[in-house]
Amino acid sequence: VSDLFFYSLAEYSPFTGIYGTMIFFFLLGGILVRCADRLKKAGIIVYVAAFAAASAVQTVMYVVEHINTGSGGDLVFGKYNTTTNIVMCISIFMIAYCCENVFERFSKISAPFEAVGQNTITVFYLHWIFGQLILPALNIPEGYISSAAAVAAIVFISTSISVICRRIPVVQYL
Repeated sequence: VSDLFFYSLAEYSPFTGIYGTMIFFFLLGGILVRCADRLKKAGIIVYVAAFAAASAVQTVMYVVEHINTGSGGDLVFGKYNTTTNIVMCISIFMIAYCCENVFERFSKISAPFEAVGQNTITVFYLHWIFGQLILPALNIPEGYISSAAAVAAIVFISTSISVICRRIPVVQYL
């Protein structure tokens, strides 16, 4: 069971490696956009529950791994293509989609989400580069909070660079 919920799905997926995983999530976003209206009918509670359940399973597996081996794997950076991460990503997408009317009323809330959404593939690749080049030098302590904060900072930096580059005439067409 742990293999299904926690470990890599690479053996079942043609999208192996970090680049393949990034392409997988990019394609998953495109598929979700096309199916979002039908999926929205399940209701926000279903997606909140799915996110909470997947997060709980991933956390329990981390604790079990930590007890068995003395150190748990990195929950954020090393677990892209796990079932739990995919469920959490789909859930977050659908929660945001279900809250569409909130975003329309409060444009300042929606602006960062729109910026990331409009620059998805660039953010995917830039965040991986920054994760490989900058994070090792920062010696970020292990843990959920520090990993999540590092991810948020890297996504923010990647999105900012992407938005700036879109304004450069030659670069915007790359």
